[in-house]
Amino acid sequence: MEARPGEDHHDFSLEPLDREGVARQRAAFLGLLEQICGKRASVTLRFHGPGVEGVSASGRLVAVESSLDEILVEDLRTPTGVLPGARVNMDDVLYVKLPDP
Repeated sequence: MEARPGEDHHDFSLEPLDREGVARQRAAFLGLLEQICGKRASVTLRFHGPGVEGVSASGRLVAVESSLDEILVEDLRTPTGVLPGARVNMDDVLYVKLPDP
């Protein structure tokens, strides 16, 4: 079916974004990351992709790159040993598990 001007055939809202709401959510998220990194919270990583599918590792989260492409983890415990510091590419990570608050 062809849409005519003024018609919407989608199941989602096309209302403009609430810029202030988005800004508040971003600030809250960045504040959470700052708090977690400041505490050097324990994290568990589950990897995916060729050669690392299903591999888990754990350590302490130190920093998150602003674009969320990479994280810095201290004392990263992997199946092959412990790395004192590691830069982890998030493209290789299926999920990051943080401790309960």
